[in-house]
Amino acid sequence: MITDTLLFVKGRMNAASSPSSSKVELGNISRISDGDDFNPDLQNKILLSVINVEEDTVARTQDYFRKTANPQLIEFITPPIFLNLTLMFAVTHTDYESALIALEQVVRFFQQNRFFSPETSPELQAYNELHNIKVEMISFELVNLSLDQVHQLWGGLGGHYMPSVIYKMRMVQIDSSVVNGEAVPILDVNINTAIKHS
Repeated sequence: MITDTLLFVKGRMNAASSPSSSKVELGNISRISDGDDFNPDLQNKILLSVINVEEDTVARTQDYFRKTANPQLIEFITPPIFLNLTLMFAVTHTDYESALIALEQVVRFFQQNRFFSPETSPELQAYNELHNIKVEMISFELVNLSLDQVHQLWGGLGGHYMPSVIYKMRMVQIDSSVVNGEAVPILDVNINTAIKHS
């Protein structure tokens, strides 16, 4: 589901760009360089990397069962997990001016497209059906980092700083749809309040 959602985002971004614009590619930003040697396969691109994954506890559901078409039967399931992904869009152009243009291209896209849902983006519904997935709503929020945080982040990635921007994407649903068992639902509860006399 994570890969499918990111591929949808990548496709939308590339479809919205002009033929001469930089293209978005999924890739690990930490692999862009090995010391001072840059990976030529990852150069001159907008590289989309996942740099953090966290559970959205607000969206967590505690329902461990669901109704079926048969009113006399329920299924036991494991609740889905909702994830928020922190995404980095790093521009790997060797020409600095081209890199800044590409960076602005990313910001402009999300300024115009902060939310995606099957209702507002029919192509998302088609993508869901084509890949047999269930993406209901995804949103993007720009993440602001201080200079110290930027330094620590790129230091942890083991690379030289590149023009980049970070967004938090909510929410990706992970649901295995595995049925753990079945049972007859409880429809009535009878409480016996009679007092037993000795």
